[in-house]
Amino acid sequence: LGPTAPREMVPLPAAAADEAPFMHLPEGLRVTLVDDDESWAAAQPRLAAASVIAVDTEWWDTGSGPALVQIAIGAEGAEGASECLLLDTLRLPDTLAAGLAELCRREDLLVLGWSFGEDQKRLRELLTKRCGGSQPPELHVTDLQPPACLLLGASSLVSLSTTCARLLGARLDKSQQCSEWNRRPLSEAQTTYAALDAVVLLRLWAELRRRGFTLDGAGGA
Repeated sequence: LGPTAPREMVPLPAAAADEAPFMHLPEGLRVTLVDDDESWAAAQPRLAAASVIAVDTEWWDTGSGPALVQIAIGAEGAEGASECLLLDTLRLPDTLAAGLAELCRREDLLVLGWSFGEDQKRLRELLTKRCGGSQPPELHVTDLQPPACLLLGASSLVSLSTTCARLLGARLDKSQQCSEWNRRPLSEAQTTYAALDAVVLLRLWAELRRRGFTLDGAGGA
């Protein structure tokens, strides 16, 4: 991402970020739990047709891979998400690992993330276990945190919640961040939290572009 012409829109002051209202999922957004072969088979065509997605993960133990992988699918011809897939990698590890490996190999897909180093590590743990010890493919991600920090004039890394508050006018409720992601079924609060963490990246990407930032390509950090 790189800056072009600046826009007149002024971000919310940092001091006001903690007072911003909480963000909610867009009304009517489809959130799909993928936890068996049937739901994965149904989701695959929609994922295969996507040109831009946003990815996030939740985990519960170091070295165990993700407990959940969230994929927000960009809406064709519009801003924001058309759907968010919640991939339950605890219930369907082999099938989803194979599907994620295929996703990693796509060169026609823009993948957005936020501070994606730890997420990448969890995905690597999952794929390594399913690749028979061979080197797994890696997801090529465009990380939105560096350009957001640049736009906000931050001297240190800024959280996703603060960035959303300052650029989108609403912050994220992080109360479920350290909840028990290994327990099933997931609570409604967990699924909402998980979906929003991915869905908001598509909104943030659109906002960065409106404020004068452009993507150099689908490859990234």
